[in-house]
Amino acid sequence: MSPERWGDWQEDGYADRAAYSIDSVNAYNGRYSARIDLTQHTNGRKGISIPDIEVTAGHPYTFSIWLRQNAMTGPVTVTLGPSMGDSASYVPYATGSITGVTGNWAKYTLTLTPNTSNQQAKLFIGFGATGTLWLDMPSLMPTHASEVSDGGFRTDWVNALVDAKPNMLRWPGGIIADWQHWQDGVGSRDSRPPIYYGQWDSVWMSNDVGTDEFLKFTANHGITPFLNVNYGTGTPTEAANWVQYANGATSTAYGAQRAANGHAIPYAVKFWGIGNETWGAWTPGWTSDPNVFSSGYTAIQTAMAAQDPTLNFTAEGGDGNNNSNTWNQVLLQNNASRMNNLAIHYYSPQGLPQGYSSLDVYRASVGAPVTYASRMLATQNTVLNATDRNIKLAIEEYNAMYFHDDQRRTRSTEAALQVAGFLNSMVRNPHFADFNHYSEVANFWDGGSIRTSVRGMLVTPAYHVLKMFGNYRGPISVQTSVSGSPTYNAPAMGNLPAVSGIPMLDAAATKSADGTELYISVVNRDETNAQATTLNLSNTGTIGATATVYSVGGGAGYLTKNTWQNPNAVPLATNTISGVGSSFTYTFPAHSYTVIKITVSASATTVPSIVGKVVNASGTGLAGATVQVIGGGSAITNSSGYYLIPVSGAGTYDLTATLTGYTTGHKYAVISDAGGTTALPIVMKP
Repeated sequence: MSPERWGDWQEDGYADRAAYSIDSVNAYNGRYSARIDLTQHTNGRKGISIPDIEVTAGHPYTFSIWLRQNAMTGPVTVTLGPSMGDSASYVPYATGSITGVTGNWAKYTLTLTPNTSNQQAKLFIGFGATGTLWLDMPSLMPTHASEVSDGGFRTDWVNALVDAKPNMLRWPGGIIADWQHWQDGVGSRDSRPPIYYGQWDSVWMSNDVGTDEFLKFTANHGITPFLNVNYGTGTPTEAANWVQYANGATSTAYGAQRAANGHAIPYAVKFWGIGNETWGAWTPGWTSDPNVFSSGYTAIQTAMAAQDPTLNFTAEGGDGNNNSNTWNQVLLQNNASRMNNLAIHYYSPQGLPQGYSSLDVYRASVGAPVTYASRMLATQNTVLNATDRNIKLAIEEYNAMYFHDDQRRTRSTEAALQVAGFLNSMVRNPHFADFNHYSEVANFWDGGSIRTSVRGMLVTPAYHVLKMFGNYRGPISVQTSVSGSPTYNAPAMGNLPAVSGIPMLDAAATKSADGTELYISVVNRDETNAQATTLNLSNTGTIGATATVYSVGGGAGYLTKNTWQNPNAVPLATNTISGVGSSFTYTFPAHSYTVIKITVSASATTVPSIVGKVVNASGTGLAGATVQVIGGGSAITNSSGYYLIPVSGAGTYDLTATLTGYTTGHKYAVISDAGGTTALPIVMKP
């Protein structure tokens, strides 16, 4: 008979005769189980197998499966071996046997240790006796540290992620958050129902990574978790129960459930998001009416805050890919007191015209951060006009995105330069947002910066940019300016307007809190020409004579990408330069991103501190204003309107600003972490 396939599983075995079917009666988990009716037995066996499994000689693998049988005698055989067809002469790399299968579902576990390495081995499960066998939830997991980490994650993926040093991870992600019900992802993994993800390819997925797995992973690696609740198909009660599961005492119903699942100590998750692109027709529960979302947000936030009033809430803002702030105005009018951050997503240029010019796309894409910054400023002004609360933006998702593109540009150097330019903009404008989330960590669409397959892993140029920002950036933003750079005009493209006068060189700088390290971050947008420029450093104290340079791009064309055939086509390069001083020249390669790390002896910055600016109604800085942290210190603004006030530690602070001729200004609910924060501007009126 022809093989009947269930995903990647297929009929296997030899000599005997069997019928294969999907049984919808009495499955162990979900709606279906696999059924094999072995109707004629001679000297062979029948079963199912799955190919393309990489195994390493001497490494143990844990196999588990749920089985039940009817009128079957003899054992169930499990093998790891060559991908060739089964036969009496088939020689596996490892074999296990399961006996005592009954008429009731039960879990069986084996350890298989292959004697041969093979990147394309197959796992076979079968039997050689007449009767009926039902199979569900088969699993083969490595146990060697070189292959598995943190209870089930791939070691190569974990290492790549941790090497990039992310400060925060958002989970379960974007649209999928509105399909996931958290209670389906806790407890025994084998008992968890699958999750239906109704977007894009509309697939069923396992719930193997649930709340506990994610929060244990972030805790293991010192990463701050951000949980996005289910607005689209969930309820306020469901969201509140999730808070109780994550943060509640063991005396509460869901805190007790968490303890029963192996984690008695509350996770103390601080950051929570409500809504994801709720204004988009592709999102379950979507609405084009901001009043509808605002009302739903109020109900969910109120229920969650009743469980834990210390939570930091992010509300889904309007579409960041246009210039409208109507959604944000309505949301702030109704919920400013219930939110700490306003979420915005940026994806550009998206739709490309028929017969597009590749160079036009490049210039628009790498210049997109100029438009992003303009739109962020407009949204920030919307916040400032609505409330004195320190509601900053949360860039929950951003990346270069292209529709109707035949070059997979999101995986290219071009997209990486857009990402670098966006991050430079965030460094220059720390008052915009306290956190941002690149979309996304792995696989899924082309934006996944870590690409995994059954036989390997590669990273995109954008991953290198993220790694550079994670490793070679200080917590203190340093005033930076670029003069004399050539400019270009970017055409309108997709959701981006035409922009003139974009500088080829885009720069930002940061320093360590102790003042000993300076990081200069530069994007050269010029698609063809290297740009030689003079770097002038001031207020840096003694400057080391050498510097370390990290760079990506430049060597190959801007559409070059890492592929399975050439995974290092766009590497992260490192070298040392000499001749560094208070003024030195450096040549930035064409279409490249570079970070120069310099040892200096600049003044230290007291942390934590609240940094900010006092401005008039037109946004001009006001000198000589007194800014007071209620119950704490104070400072006088400098000639540009800036202030810096040390605070006692992480916490929430209220500020006032006074200046002769102006009414008192306020900034409420300024949240500082252990490293400090930059507050929104305090606007003062005559």
